[in-house]
Amino acid sequence: MARALAAEAEALVDDGTLRLGLTATPTSLRAIAAWPRFLEEAWRRLLPATRSVQWTEAAARLGRSTTDVLRSLPHPMDLQWDVLGRRGLTEDGRQALIDHLAMLGASMPINMLVAAHLWLVLGSPELPGDAG
Repeated sequence: MARALAAEAEALVDDGTLRLGLTATPTSLRAIAAWPRFLEEAWRRLLPATRSVQWTEAAARLGRSTTDVLRSLPHPMDLQWDVLGRRGLTEDGRQALIDHLAMLGASMPINMLVAAHLWLVLGSPELPGDAG
């Protein structure tokens, strides 16, 4: 169950989502929203980056490479439609699911860039098992 955010954090996350041109909030922004001051600082640093040529080019490269990989594989949902239909998924539900998955796929490059930015803002913390 998702934890409720402070009103200040919720407003900043919503604003960030809109400014990034997304219809779904990046999970990395939502994850740090529990710490509104850190979220505000991270967003303050992220916003100028989102306006750069490098950001636009990186998002385009990620989008192209993702599209290329996904086109080479059978979509997991293509393998499930019959089963889901037998379990009661209607055509309207199927279309809503397709639309939702397409929206998530389209936002993936920006989500990846936001997560990478936050990783850098955090100082690239060492993960368990990384020491070596």
